[in-house]
Amino acid sequence: MARDATPPLTPAEAKARLREASSRASITGWTRRNPYNAVLLALTAGLVVGGSRRSTDQLSITLINALASLLRTR
Repeated sequence: MARDATPPLTPAEAKARLREASSRASITGWTRRNPYNAVLLALTAGLVVGGSRRSTDQLSITLINALASLLRTR
């Protein structure tokens, strides 16, 4: 059985569809859909990383660099 071809999208519809898909694929989209899981994940990661004395200095440098790069992109 052949299906009917879907009509092509207008540029505005295509942009809206792309924006919706990109919001679902991002970390912030996942965090908004799963707030309790995000908090649990952040707390667990904090406990694991905070308990490690060797990597504390390197982690703080990495987190500061990541935060700086996030602020630059906005």
